[in-house]
Amino acid sequence: MSNFVLIIGMHRSGTSMLSGIVGMSGLYCAGHGKLTKAPIHRTQHLEDRKCMRINNAVLGKSGGSWKSVPDYDEIKNIKDRNLIKTAKEYLRNLQKQAHPNKFSLKDPRFSILSQWWFENLPDLFNPKVIWIERDIDGVVGSLKMREPWARKNPKHAHKVAITYISYIEKMLKEYNPEYIKLKYEEVLKNPMENYKKICNFIEVDPKQNKSLVMDWIRPHFKRN
Repeated sequence: MSNFVLIIGMHRSGTSMLSGIVGMSGLYCAGHGKLTKAPIHRTQHLEDRKCMRINNAVLGKSGGSWKSVPDYDEIKNIKDRNLIKTAKEYLRNLQKQAHPNKFSLKDPRFSILSQWWFENLPDLFNPKVIWIERDIDGVVGSLKMREPWARKNPKHAHKVAITYISYIEKMLKEYNPEYIKLKYEEVLKNPMENYKKICNFIEVDPKQNKSLVMDWIRPHFKRN
């Protein structure tokens, strides 16, 4: 049985928006190796740097990065005892902090690395998954606003976005976690409907912080 929610999706596809929704809905959020009690605030970090360091180390072992994605199976078959030990200690620490409550974990790199976690931490890595997907042109456009490499080579940015989607689909089919899929554009268009869907999936009361969540979605995430 899972005790945490994993948020995945390509960079610039709404994972931070989704993390805010989940945190404000009542789950603890991982950040700086600690769990922050919900509701979160805008000034809090929505990604845990300790988790990012582990994921970057996995990518490094395969000679890649988040924007230069290694082969799916090559990632899956990385066997590094020290890295596995670090990942186990990390998850055990979060689960100990959260017990008996659930928590959420977010890093877009999980979109291309979850197979490594499933393979190497089968007793610890058993999340419920929320996948948020954005129109690829929107992702590429947002990347071009923030990343010089994407402005220089938008075709590569498009290819990276396609790769993230294909790896997520392959992972979901291979490991069969319980999951829901959201569309970034639909969350913005119909926030209340999607908020209720998220709350139902993570098993929290949507009335708890409804106004806070609506304010988080509407003004903050319509800019790019």
